[in-house]
Amino acid sequence: DTERDSASLAFRSLTDPKALDPALAAFADLLTHPAFPDVEFKHQKQQALNGIKHNEQSPSYQADQLFFETLYGTHPYAHPILGTTASVNALTRDDLQRFYRTYYVANNAVIAIVGAIDRPTAMRIVNTLVKDLSSGTAATALPLAMPLTKEITRLVPFPSHQTHLRLGQVGVTLQDPDYFALRVGNQILGGDELISRLATDIREKNGLAYHVSSYFMPLTARGPVSITVKTEAQKTQKARTLTETILRQFVQSGPQQKELTTAQRDITSGFLLRLKNNAAVTHNLSFMAFYHLP
Repeated sequence: DTERDSASLAFRSLTDPKALDPALAAFADLLTHPAFPDVEFKHQKQQALNGIKHNEQSPSYQADQLFFETLYGTHPYAHPILGTTASVNALTRDDLQRFYRTYYVANNAVIAIVGAIDRPTAMRIVNTLVKDLSSGTAATALPLAMPLTKEITRLVPFPSHQTHLRLGQVGVTLQDPDYFALRVGNQILGGDELISRLATDIREKNGLAYHVSSYFMPLTARGPVSITVKTEAQKTQKARTLTETILRQFVQSGPQQKELTTAQRDITSGFLLRLKNNAAVTHNLSFMAFYHLP
């Protein structure tokens, strides 16, 4: 998988050595001796270009990408995860191999293991994975993204019955002391798509949107805080005005006690779902390690 801050490889196997050992050997070989055959490289490159072309037909994707470009400017987060037509076309197999040799190294690696195994078995798995992996050098830290200092509005015509609105600003990192307060605040504002303020006022009371929510995405170099509204074209301005009004009121007055209690309960109970199976626990462990969380 590939995300804005990281890339990951994962595998799952039975713990019986008859299954685990050959699976582990194959996975370690893939990690440490990737072949990147030319025919497959060209195939995947074409697949990426097809994906980009498909995304160009999606107003929601276009709005997301325009939002990141506008918010982050020359920062790496402005670049789409899948790339652009120009960047993918320019990519060569040598570029891919050089990137892999530089960044897929032990000093960049986080390994999370979950299953019915003891510590010696876990250490054997780790040693198998990294014994042929170059130690390398840890990736240079991204520069912190800077918040916008003035409002920017960008309008893009699109042949769609819906208007897709994105409103937002550069937010915080996971290490920010206000992270948990902001996480709860976002849940109240629009994180809960059923009973949040945005959902209640814009969708339920006024019928201005098919979908409305807010999103809080802390990243290594400050991720975005954003509000998404999907509305009928003729209701666009009214939906935008009401969204901005709700946001200003929330920033000025904060939550009511009932909203606060409900959000705290929903977040803490929802966390249990993130520990529902081995894959979920593995994801959380690797997330904690990658972002240097306690």
